[in-house]
Amino acid sequence: MPFGKHSPLTCLVEFDGIIKGQLRGNIVTEMLKYVLYQRQQIPQTYEQLKQQEQLKQQEQSKQDKQQEGETLQLKRKGPQKLQVRKLSEALENIEALFHNINQAFSNVNYINQVVITLGGTPISPKETYIIKLPGGVFEGSILSKKEVIQTLFRTLISQDLLGDFRNMSTTNSYVLLQAPRNSEMQWFEPKAAYKLPNRGKIIEVSLVCNQGSNALEADLTNVSSSDFEISGISPLEISTVSTEGTLCNSLNDMSINDSSFASQDVDKEVSPNSPDAMATSDVEGHDSEFIWYQAPVSVRGFRDKRASAKMSSCMDIWA
Repeated sequence: MPFGKHSPLTCLVEFDGIIKGQLRGNIVTEMLKYVLYQRQQIPQTYEQLKQQEQLKQQEQSKQDKQQEGETLQLKRKGPQKLQVRKLSEALENIEALFHNINQAFSNVNYINQVVITLGGTPISPKETYIIKLPGGVFEGSILSKKEVIQTLFRTLISQDLLGDFRNMSTTNSYVLLQAPRNSEMQWFEPKAAYKLPNRGKIIEVSLVCNQGSNALEADLTNVSSSDFEISGISPLEISTVSTEGTLCNSLNDMSINDSSFASQDVDKEVSPNSPDAMATSDVEGHDSEFIWYQAPVSVRGFRDKRASAKMSSCMDIWA
């Protein structure tokens, strides 16, 4: 994938198990929280902002009760009122994103990439975060949300991808999902002409499920030569390969039934919307089968000088 003169910073996150669809939505929402906080687009973590909003609502409710029946009512100061409005708008848009991201992963069969951009527009942003989700179908244990989130952030923190980044001014944050063209995507708006930006800083996070391949390798390792038998082929003894002539004679004596090699899955019809079909299409480079869908809302960053001194460390929050 060409990125122009800017080579992306890459991070590989390996999971020892399967990540189900809903958990993939959780990964994206947690990544959005992480990016917004670490890139100074929100003054506190999302959870802390929620608590702050609840406290402000309780305080306002008390003030309203105290002012009932009074002729003179104290008006909220201008800067304080503006700060509350910014907080409310940011939380409203973030919650809308979280809800609809989770809905998309529940309703759409295969979403293979998610992009979070920070900047004036998603076309030429200052920073681009590309989340590559696992493709295909694997057999293995299903991971819990706690296991997935812990693995994700331990990897991000240990690699310290954002450690050398300078502080960023407040800007807009956009979210786009890449999914099949014919998927029943709701709320997100199709952007068929959108292409990944090649300007600004690019961070690529690839998520990989390893247990499927590891389990297969373990099974093959534990199989003895006498147990490993392909239908139509007699087992080849180690002693028969001592010389080239003996090996040729052994091969000539084999009785091979060509029909036994016909895969039972060749004639099997695969739904174009199935994860297997989408993963195969993606591997073969048929990008026309996928388009980008953009969230209709963006998150406008804001600062709170009173809260900046109380910002928790990244390790305390996600480790």
